[in-house]
Amino acid sequence: MDKLLRDIGTVIKKELKEIIILSLSLGQILSSAIFILLFGLFIPYEQGEYFLRQTFASLSLYIFLVPLVMSSGLVADSFAGERERKTLEALLATRLPDAAIFIGKVMAVFIYTYVFTVIVVLTGAAGANIYLYRAGQGMDFFYNALSSFALFAFTIPVIFAGIAVGVFFSLRCRDLRTAYQLSRIGWLIICLPLIVGWVKFTITWEFLMPAFYILSGMDAILLFTAIRFFNRAKTAF
Repeated sequence: MDKLLRDIGTVIKKELKEIIILSLSLGQILSSAIFILLFGLFIPYEQGEYFLRQTFASLSLYIFLVPLVMSSGLVADSFAGERERKTLEALLATRLPDAAIFIGKVMAVFIYTYVFTVIVVLTGAAGANIYLYRAGQGMDFFYNALSSFALFAFTIPVIFAGIAVGVFFSLRCRDLRTAYQLSRIGWLIICLPLIVGWVKFTITWEFLMPAFYILSGMDAILLFTAIRFFNRAKTAF
C-alpha cells in the first residue's frame, strides 16, 4: 500500500507540473483571467442584491458550471491530449502500476480544478463586496454556512462526477478535440435533471447532505469501474 501511495504521488506531481506548464502559456493565462474576472467579479457585481441572497439560481455557476467546465477540459487532456502529443507512451512504459497511473491522473485533475474553483468562488465574494462598497453598505459579505458547504464541499463530488464521465471518453478518443466535446456532452447529461426540472436543487441541509452522499457514491462506482477497465496497452493505441 505504501508503495502504491508513493507511485500515485509521483504521478500526481508529474501531472500537476504538466498542467501548470500548459496553463502558463499566454493564451491560457488570458483565458483563465477572463474566466475569473467574468464569473468572479463581473457577474456577482452585476447581480448585486440577487447574488447576495445566495440562492441556487445565483450560485449555480460556481456549484456546477465552473467545476464541470474545468474538469472536463483537463480530464480530456489527461489521456487524449497526452496521446495526441505523444507523451503518454513514456508514462505507460514505466513500471508504475495501472492503478497508480489512473488515480494519479484523476487526482491531479481534481486538485487543479478544485483550487481554480475556490479562486473563482472567493473572487465572487470580492465582487459582491465591491457592489456593497459602491452601494455604501460596507464590505462585510461572505457566504453563509449553507452556501459555504455548497461551494467548498459539494463541489468536490461535482468535480469527481465530471472527471468520472470525462475519463471514459478521454481513454477511448484518439484526439483531444473529440474527447473534450464528448466530455462536455457528459457533464450536460449530469446536469440534465436540473436543467429540465426533474430535480429541484435547493440550498438547504435537507437537500445538500443526501445529495452529497448520493453523488459521492455514484462517483465512487464510476471511478472504480473506470479503474477496472483501464488497460495501458489499449490506452496507448
